[in-house]
Amino acid sequence: MSQKSRKASNPADEFKALHTSSIVVTKVSKIKVEDKGSVRHAVFLNPAKVNHTVWKMDGGIVKNATCADWMVSKDGVGDIVCELKGGDVGKALVQVHATASFARQSRILNGRLAGLVLCTQHPGISTKIQRAMNAFAREFSAPIHVRCRGGEFVFEHVLSFNGPERL
Repeated sequence: MSQKSRKASNPADEFKALHTSSIVVTKVSKIKVEDKGSVRHAVFLNPAKVNHTVWKMDGGIVKNATCADWMVSKDGVGDIVCELKGGDVGKALVQVHATASFARQSRILNGRLAGLVLCTQHPGISTKIQRAMNAFAREFSAPIHVRCRGGEFVFEHVLSFNGPERL
């Protein structure tokens, strides 16, 4: 085996090695992401108990920059960028976009991509929110879903443009 082939490895694996304290690989049947003191949380169902990677983005991997709270990856399927927000949905969409851009530049994306914003107040779909969602869809060919409540989600449904409630 040559020296070059031994050094070649997956960029995501190299990234994980640098940020081990902010990354958890889990096989539990219900993967919960939540922030301390927040009323919102997301639970991703994993009945087959396959590997999922939970990335603590804001304050973990990314410090002192605009970033979403979490990213959850399912090996060979995709990534979901999660933002648990109070009332400023416009700011949450900017944070999801910034995190997706960071993940793409770091070459840690795992397939399809989606954004999930769980907020306490939802002012409805304003023009500003609609523009941000369309810009994300154009740049990443991926949806962003905004919901007023937390709950349980099927990973593949969140990746769909049809919404997290259905495939």
